[in-house]
Amino acid sequence: MSKLMETALNFSKEQNYQHVFLWTVSTLETARHLYKKYNFRLTEEKPNDEWTTTKLIEERWDLILYEENQTK
Repeated sequence: MSKLMETALNFSKEQNYQHVFLWTVSTLETARHLYKKYNFRLTEEKPNDEWTTTKLIEERWDLILYEENQTK
């Protein structure tokens, strides 16, 4: 999975994206671990009870690639 993440982040940097974000749910520990490994920060949480009978917490994870005034 790290290869996929590295490919996606390298592409995003080559395209000069300033930031990227990913969504997961709190029960997916592997995804959360991977996002932390690549310095994503948890920026939003919201409950979701539409997909299962169990309430899930959706999470948005953001990574700043370039600050607006940073040279690329």
